[in-house]
Amino acid sequence: MISSADAEGIIHKLVTEGIPVFACFTAADGSRFTLNGLVERLTGDGLIIKGADDPKHPDRFSLMQLPVDKTCEFEFADKRQIPEIGRDRLAAKFGEAVLLIRFPSRSRLMIFFND
Repeated sequence: MISSADAEGIIHKLVTEGIPVFACFTAADGSRFTLNGLVERLTGDGLIIKGADDPKHPDRFSLMQLPVDKTCEFEFADKRQIPEIGRDRLAAKFGEAVLLIRFPSRSRLMIFFND
C-alpha cells in the first residue's frame, strides 16, 4: 500500500509528463472497461483519463471519470514484482509500472505505464 499523497504524486507525474497509459477499470460486478490514453487531471470531482484520439475521427474520443479520493486504497508495483515467467511480455504489452486504485465500492482501477 502507498499513501494517497504518494498516489497523487504518481498521478501528477502522469499528467504533467503526458505519459501514455493503459487503464483497466473493473466494477464490483466484474464488468470491465479498458482505455489507452492519457491521464488528463485529478480534481475534486475525480480522476479523468482521455482515450487516445482516433485519427479517422478526431471529434470522437473516450473518457473515463472516476471518483478518486482519500477513501480509496492505493498500491504501486513495477516490473520487478511481476513473476519472472511472462514478465517481459506483460511489461511490453501493458507497461513496466502499475498504480492500483481500490474504491470503497470494491471496484478497482489499474493504470499501467512506462516510468
